Amino acid sequence: MISFITPVQILEGYRQLIERHGKTPELIDEYLDVSRVELGRLRRMTVSLKAMLASEKRRNVEHADASAICNRIVGYYTGLYPAIRFEKKIKPLIALPVSEEDLERMLHIMLENAVKYGIDDSGKGHITLELRGRLLSVRDRGQGIRPEEKIAVFERSYRGTRTGGRQEGSGIGLAILKKFAEEYGFGIELESELRKGAHFKLVFPPSPEPG
Repeated sequence: MISFITPVQILEGYRQLIERHGKTPELIDEYLDVSRVELGRLRRMTVSLKAMLASEKRRNVEHADASAICNRIVGYYTGLYPAIRFEKKIKPLIALPVSEEDLERMLHIMLENAVKYGIDDSGKGHITLELRGRLLSVRDRGQGIRPEEKIAVFERSYRGTRTGGRQEGSGIGLAILKKFAEEYGFGIELESELRKGAHFKLVFPPSPEPG
């Protein structure tokens, strides 16, 4: 906390100087120079703090019953979209180092994305959810993703269409998935070929040692 207070005190000191002595060009130039330096320090400290909090979260995270949650969520989507074939490849008794609530959100993001882009014009499709070891993946057999868009789809500002132009939307769901990856330290892999679908994989790290 002291590290954050120091740049703020420096900036506040210059603000008070300007109030007392007026906005002279020399004082304004000095204030701007100092502001650039101190704001840079604040940005670096903010990044370090976020990394520290993420690391702490990973050390203290609960372990979700991924097998049970995956079976339940796929069952929900099977009832919601009867024209789509949902295939399950779920190993029993798999726990992942993530909270139950966040794991559910990740599954909804990936399955909604697969439903949106993985069905044909008649509303039919084939989606596979796989859970084994530290791997959780969702695969569709839809339009696929252009090679040049594989990175862009995870950006919040992304708007585009997959092959065929049938669906358009923002990348906010996948951007949230990327944020989860940063918080929990798991990897995201994307395999896709045009007109052959997309395969999103989450690869979780080994569980941290106790203590």
